[in-house]
Amino acid sequence: MKRYDINGVKVSAELYNMLEGENIEFILHSKFTSAAINNIPFLVLGGAWTFYGLFFFLSFYYQSFKGWIPDPAKLTHAPENIIIIVTLGALVIFVLTGVFIILASIRHIAKSGCWYIGTDRKLIVATRRRVHFYDWDQFTPDIELIGNDKKGSLILNMKTGKTIIKKSGKRVIVPEKIEMSGIRKMLTVEAVIRKHLKNRI
Repeated sequence: MKRYDINGVKVSAELYNMLEGENIEFILHSKFTSAAINNIPFLVLGGAWTFYGLFFFLSFYYQSFKGWIPDPAKLTHAPENIIIIVTLGALVIFVLTGVFIILASIRHIAKSGCWYIGTDRKLIVATRRRVHFYDWDQFTPDIELIGNDKKGSLILNMKTGKTIIKKSGKRVIVPEKIEMSGIRKMLTVEAVIRKHLKNRI
């Protein structure tokens, strides 16, 4: 696949054509989006789920060869043997559920690469499936920084959000957030963004 150069960064022909005519001030690529990072706990959960499922399954099955419980291959329809079959079946389902969680998490992480492009008019967030355009005046001046200049995350707060009701009955607006995860030269990008936000206050 042919790659095109934008400010020293190689991009696909599709992205290059989309940005044609734009005054680009920064263009960054992140291997993982915030959605991918949010999948890491599920990956850990799936691993733990599978490990414990296999441990109990193998322990339970191993005992059948020690004579502690009947060999499943020689089970009859006695009530106690049906319980053993059901138990083994439940453990198999338990293990398969863990494997499914692991595979689903890996799939989400692997497909979550994202481009962040800043122009003089807007921020463009492009994933494999969707492209979002945000005018700079859609954001508040509040910027959150995580990590360091070599590799960090920059979180922008939007002026729009969801209204939630607290237990006290008070209505609070929780702003929508755009998280630029795993980016390099974070402080340089922050300075560019602050310049645009300051001009729109």
